[in-house]
Amino acid sequence: MGKGGAKKADDDESTGRAPFFVLAFLLFIGLLTLVTRSHVSDSAARPPAAGTHTYHPSKHGTTGPGDASDAGVTAPPDANPAELQARHQAEVAKVTATAKKEFTALKTMLETYWKGEAILADSWAFPPTHPEGIKFYAEKIARAMEHGLPLTVGVIGSSVAAGHDNCAYDSFENQLYRTLVGPLKASGVEFVVNNAGQGGGCGDNMYNQVWCLRNMVGDATDFTFYSWTYFEAGQNGAALANIHEAFIRWSLLMERAPVPTMMYAGDNFGADTANLFKQYAKFGFNVVTIHGGLKKHGQPKAPSWGDIGDSLHETTRYGETANETRKKSLGVFYRNWHPGPLGFQVVADAIAWRFASAALMAIEMLEAKQSLKQSFPKQPELISTSALGKSSCTDQANPVFEAKYCDVEEPPNCINHELPTFGRPQVVYSNKGDTLNPMVAKLVEKLEEKKNDPSSLIPRDEKKGVECMHADVCRGYRSDFMTYRLPRMSTGFIKVCCVNWSKCGERLKLATFYLDSTKLPQPKQDTPDKCVIVEEVFQHQTSTGGHFYLSIDMTTAPDVYISHVIAQ
Repeated sequence: MGKGGAKKADDDESTGRAPFFVLAFLLFIGLLTLVTRSHVSDSAARPPAAGTHTYHPSKHGTTGPGDASDAGVTAPPDANPAELQARHQAEVAKVTATAKKEFTALKTMLETYWKGEAILADSWAFPPTHPEGIKFYAEKIARAMEHGLPLTVGVIGSSVAAGHDNCAYDSFENQLYRTLVGPLKASGVEFVVNNAGQGGGCGDNMYNQVWCLRNMVGDATDFTFYSWTYFEAGQNGAALANIHEAFIRWSLLMERAPVPTMMYAGDNFGADTANLFKQYAKFGFNVVTIHGGLKKHGQPKAPSWGDIGDSLHETTRYGETANETRKKSLGVFYRNWHPGPLGFQVVADAIAWRFASAALMAIEMLEAKQSLKQSFPKQPELISTSALGKSSCTDQANPVFEAKYCDVEEPPNCINHELPTFGRPQVVYSNKGDTLNPMVAKLVEKLEEKKNDPSSLIPRDEKKGVECMHADVCRGYRSDFMTYRLPRMSTGFIKVCCVNWSKCGERLKLATFYLDSTKLPQPKQDTPDKCVIVEEVFQHQTSTGGHFYLSIDMTTAPDVYISHVIAQ
């Protein structure tokens, strides 16, 4: 048979098979549809298998009616926007009912304990319930309650913040945590307090630590605290005003725009804070003092070192059931210049009282949103520098500071090698695999660590308690040739600090610094004197087309261990 005949035979054969394939295909589709319907109907009646994601409005929340989006979470297949919103509203109603009961009880307890609200309110330098400020504060709490998000406090400061000369359990941060954790847990909110206070033995002060705020407390922070009472004595007023305003602005520029608060161990505070309150009160900024409220209401003179009592109480609330030795220790108002547990209780209660006031406002906000079938967004809006307004910062020679350092779009970048820190470092140590580093051939990748033991400033009878140990530790690293990769910078400011052993700052000046491969002039010492200024503003262009690399030849700087690298 010829080629033409073979082709025709093939065509006839395929034509003959067509009806069979069509019938088979239709039968397959019918069976698939039946199985799928059966599966959907059955799965809707069964509980989800272990390990599967389910949708819980009270946990995941919505950003608006019917929005069930969340990482790894999908709405049930039978849900529609109206049903999702109804479930969400029901869950939020349960939360607000519980929260209202808890925070009403807390506020009542505090006001009963302090014979009214006067001492608590006047522990604040400025009105603690400023209308715009308390609203900004309350919105954070409302968002957390609605979506089951954590609320985090981050503290930077000196040995007062670290709780030295006390059992760490008695610091104001730990007392605040224990006061608020119960009501917040009952409201579906995890409460976290990150205390990055560092004792004076490391040689730090506000002029290097505030630059490292984001690294020290972490971006996921809702409330920031600053405490350097005794370090501020005798300081240049303009320099202090700069660092105060920088703390406020850099806090508010963080990812969650935390409410900034300054805490003082006595009743005095910076004269500049009144102007700062005028500008930043709408963002919740305020100043809280340990003795300010008591001074106005029954205790005009601050207790002497070692004195027991605060004019109303002889020990802390939790000290009332302690043994006599511990009870007496908990009744100390000032150990020395460091507050004692009873002094710390005043400020912890003042903060908790303001928090409870804001929480009750948050509940009112949630109830109002409920009536409108609206929700708070999970993520707060980032605050812009235009919203903050122009700063009042001024140029200063010592410590080095230029007004433009305040008026930036993001907080500074830092790596702080001291302990503890709770955020990710924005500056990172380079490695041999970083081929963009122009000095990679000289880099000594292995670092030598040196650190102190934790502070032993704990009352003698309490030294054995694990809960009494302090967390702050001086620590630094060195190698003969070090390189840090710097992130995107806005001003060109670079400051490097060392661990404060044997006047390390004088030897740090002897090190040779490179920006990319360009050798820099000898740095100048700054405040604190463990730090040097490598650059004040941009002087060079990066050779890598992206990040700068800061290299330090340490061979001429013996026994120097780097504690901080700051870049803006």
